[in-house]
Amino acid sequence: MRLISVTVELGGPYREEHGQWHMIRLPEGSTVRDALRRVGVEEELYIVVVRNRRQSSLGEALRDGDNLVAYPPVGGG
Repeated sequence: MRLISVTVELGGPYREEHGQWHMIRLPEGSTVRDALRRVGVEEELYIVVVRNRRQSSLGEALRDGDNLVAYPPVGGG
């Protein structure tokens, strides 16, 4: 089984609960969702993910060297 390396940066309350930076290794074919679960984020309903500076879906397959940034959506009033 081939492993890939991914960097995950968390923002807002995710950062406070799970830490800011994570360097993780996952099996090839893993998704954005898999990476977030690995660092402890399971709140899929309220999350915005940017993969390599573009908005991403949770089901997208990751590649070696990808950078993810995850944070809750920002509301205004």
